[in-house]
Amino acid sequence: MARTRAGRRDGHTDPHREQDVKMVLLCLCLTLCLMLTLWSWVSAASPSRVLKLRDTGGKLAVGLGDTLGVVRISAEKGVRIAAPNGRILDEWPRTVRICAEYGEGLRPPSVVWRVQIKAVRDEGAALALRQQVESDSGVASYVVYEEPWYKIQVGNAADMEEAERLKAALQQLGYPDAWITRVELPEETMGTEDPGDELFFRVEDDSGNVLLFVDEPRILIEPLDGHPVTVEVPGSPPRSYRGQLRLSFLGQGKIQIVNIIDLESYLYGVVGAELYSDNRADLAALAAQAVAARTYSISSLGKHDSEGFDLCATVHCQVYQGLGRESALIREAVDSTAGLILVYGGRAISAVYHSNSGGATAGAEQVWSTRYSGYLRPRLDEAVDPNTNSVVELGRDRPGYSWEVHWSGEVLADILRRYLKTELALSVSDSAKLRDIKIAKQDDLGRVEKLVITWEEPDGEEVSQREYEVIKDKIRWVLRQPDGRILPSTRFELQVQTADGQVHKVTALGKGNGHGLGLSQAGAVHMSRLGFGFEDILRHYYTDVDIVKLEDYFQMMETQLAWERKGIVLNWTAVLGPEQGVAEVTDVLAWSPDGKSVAFATEGSEGGLWVFDIYTGSLTKVLAKPVVEAVWKGDGSAIAAVTQVDENGYQQLMVIQMAPEPGTAAETDSFSAAVVAEGFDVHSPIWLADSDLLLFSQNGMIYGTMDGVSIPVITGARTPAVSSDGRQLAFSRDRALWFYQLATGTAVKVDAVGKIDALCWSPDGRYLAAAADQEVVIVSTAGEILTRFHGWSPIWSPDGGFLAYVSEQPAGKAEVCIWDLNSQTSIVLASAGTDGVRRGVHWAVSGRQLVHNIDGRLHLLAW
Repeated sequence: MARTRAGRRDGHTDPHREQDVKMVLLCLCLTLCLMLTLWSWVSAASPSRVLKLRDTGGKLAVGLGDTLGVVRISAEKGVRIAAPNGRILDEWPRTVRICAEYGEGLRPPSVVWRVQIKAVRDEGAALALRQQVESDSGVASYVVYEEPWYKIQVGNAADMEEAERLKAALQQLGYPDAWITRVELPEETMGTEDPGDELFFRVEDDSGNVLLFVDEPRILIEPLDGHPVTVEVPGSPPRSYRGQLRLSFLGQGKIQIVNIIDLESYLYGVVGAELYSDNRADLAALAAQAVAARTYSISSLGKHDSEGFDLCATVHCQVYQGLGRESALIREAVDSTAGLILVYGGRAISAVYHSNSGGATAGAEQVWSTRYSGYLRPRLDEAVDPNTNSVVELGRDRPGYSWEVHWSGEVLADILRRYLKTELALSVSDSAKLRDIKIAKQDDLGRVEKLVITWEEPDGEEVSQREYEVIKDKIRWVLRQPDGRILPSTRFELQVQTADGQVHKVTALGKGNGHGLGLSQAGAVHMSRLGFGFEDILRHYYTDVDIVKLEDYFQMMETQLAWERKGIVLNWTAVLGPEQGVAEVTDVLAWSPDGKSVAFATEGSEGGLWVFDIYTGSLTKVLAKPVVEAVWKGDGSAIAAVTQVDENGYQQLMVIQMAPEPGTAAETDSFSAAVVAEGFDVHSPIWLADSDLLLFSQNGMIYGTMDGVSIPVITGARTPAVSSDGRQLAFSRDRALWFYQLATGTAVKVDAVGKIDALCWSPDGRYLAAAADQEVVIVSTAGEILTRFHGWSPIWSPDGGFLAYVSEQPAGKAEVCIWDLNSQTSIVLASAGTDGVRRGVHWAVSGRQLVHNIDGRLHLLAW
């Protein structure tokens, strides 16, 4: 975000120039907001995707990368190549090289020129040198055996001119004895069968002799006798992997390499790459890392489906390096937690982790442009040492706990100018001078949430100042270190020195390494060495999670398959209960019109009306009185609430203005509230669309109130409900339902509905859901009762296709259900014991968010 102040050097402002600049920067701000939103959006794996893992025997497809050229593959007993349908193409007891074909016209000629760099008698030395030169040059290299020599040769040049260029390049790389040799590839190695017109792969031996042409675009390679398979590509070190390899032809000589491996074996390579240790005192930390990595894998399944695999092997998913980072201790850590994952709100969590918290973790909404996370919360990263009973700061003695970064003013200006552009699409001209940089907002734990950068740009007689705001984790990506690396963390203080109106020198004194979310690897190691178990570590870093077995999670996903068929695939849940300061939630639930906040009521000593912001995580008590009904005004500026004044049933209808009084913080006493009606039997408040008119019912009469004046509207009527287009009014009278057309005055009566407690219009105005005598009754505007079933608290989805409601079951159990208008069937979304408390549910205007209180806590869901 950016703000601009433009003015003349003599202090007079140019209003037209200022307005133009503000408009330009407003567009830039919108771009910034869009980028942040898209960058942070994460969708959880669907139930069907999770169950696919079960049905394939727990096999993952891990993308190892793409390569152009040759893939060298070996295993101790040799390898077998098969087609995707399982048909065996061939097997060899030695190393093979897989090349992607460009087409029949570009097959390797029978005569090529190679550059030989050396000949040795030892095969192992020859293979090591071949690997080294291939890594240095990025060119396919070979070992050709002619007794007693192993000759190391590079390339397959089509002519001497190409070979000379390759020779010169190799000499510059440190191979001075390189010389050119002519190599004849025997005709029989070119294949005895006609390879056809469409070739995808060519299989060679280590001397470059062709063993096989493959007309399949995808092949599977597995080691014989179950040994690991080793992969080498030009420019990278060899790595060994468990399981199989899948090679896919991508065109133009490019090959995609995927490791097909079972989940637990995959974790051996992940845990070792992310948190390697051979110290037995770190076993609990490694076990915690294994559970976190397993959980992250489950929640991220299908992250790369469009590319043909589940997860990649980089920091974009989780670093995975195969056998190279395994150890007996790491395998023990993975095996001891086999199948365990972390679940919150019925879904596997996004179990992110980082290197070192620097003394305090972060909340998800502080780092990414995302909703509040109930399991990723900011907190001091400390624990009680069981040996001394003293509080210790975790990870303090580990690498990354504290750091310093220094910039000169000129270097910092260049860095900020460059990365404001690349990260946030905000342009700063080369003539602009860096006037100031300051921390504008920090949380209570010292994490920077907003950074303001001020630039000054002279323009003749005028000078303009522009302030750019950088928020959340993007601060690390814009305020980079002098060498271009991102800032270690956002937990820092700034020391700024200025001279002649410009920034001269800046120092950042910080703590922590990484985004600060979830498990701190340094803290986990510290806790492990203090004697804590892996479950203690996980519950310390992930709040309110359950540790469940994978087979149990599969059963949970079986249940949620029914939701998925209705288009409900949860990607976010949050639960607020006593630990979050929320107790005894009632059935008074109401989403704000913009879907960013939810109002709810609580009972008990701390009872009242609360508003929870799902993006900032702020929880504000707006009314300190028992509330039995609440409804938002259409523009979100006010809430109408019916309060219970005393035990005799005396009530008040209050209108609460949601903007705090000027100059006050958002606390209970700062919200203006006016009583617009009071007495007995006050209920069913509803705002007229795009209006300040509030309807409500009292003592068998429907009233309208506006600007402090209330007048009767309909006599002998209760429970008013207005359709979304404002053209139809529904109400109840003597156990009957009435439809009233406001434009024509036409009325339709529907008998035998029951004692109606509440009414809810479908968005298209065709149906009405009535809560009557512990039943939900669906009635059409033509007067036909479509269906009725046991339940209460009905609320339509914004598209009108579904109805959410609460149903009480035998043995004191309540369920939140979704009823499908088309099929007229219901699915269960949540269930719990009622404990005698009435439950409720409410659907957000967006149609993709629900709130319910099935177990007395506040449950928020989004999909």
